Amino acid sequence: MTTPPTPQPQPAPLPERVQQVLDATSGHTAGPWTYNEGSICHGYEVRDGKRTATWIADIDHQNQDDYADDGYHSYSPQADRDAALIAAAPTLRALLAEAAAALAAAEAERDALRAALERVNAVQVQWWEQVIALMDPDAPETPVLQERAETLKRCNHELRAALGGQS
Repeated sequence: MTTPPTPQPQPAPLPERVQQVLDATSGHTAGPWTYNEGSICHGYEVRDGKRTATWIADIDHQNQDDYADDGYHSYSPQADRDAALIAAAPTLRALLAEAAAALAAAEAERDALRAALERVNAVQVQWWEQVIALMDPDAPETPVLQERAETLKRCNHELRAALGGQS
């Protein structure tokens, strides 16, 4: 007998996970950051008449498998790629916040469209049912109108499903 798989915990909804990332990364040194010769920095400042960089982090090339040193510069393509990602962090964070806001706006618009569709659907179905109820059941038009009412219900069902609503 096999044991059933242990249910995996479901991740938090995307908006919550995004907000957790934004909260955890707030208060950082404002971007943009740049990477140059082993260091990530943010702008420059003048101290004692000398222009110096505002350092964010130094990158250790020596612990990389592809480390090379020409006597003047140490070099590691992997460390450089990692540093470029770190230097892009403020920009990536801003893009994440922008995308989260756009997603929230789109979800609100979708919900409004879904609610409007439900209202339209209710009115249309009610109208068709009233028309059919007023007709003579033996009239030749009655089956055609009943089929149109059923088609309307199917179309509204498909629209709700396309908008992500309950079917």
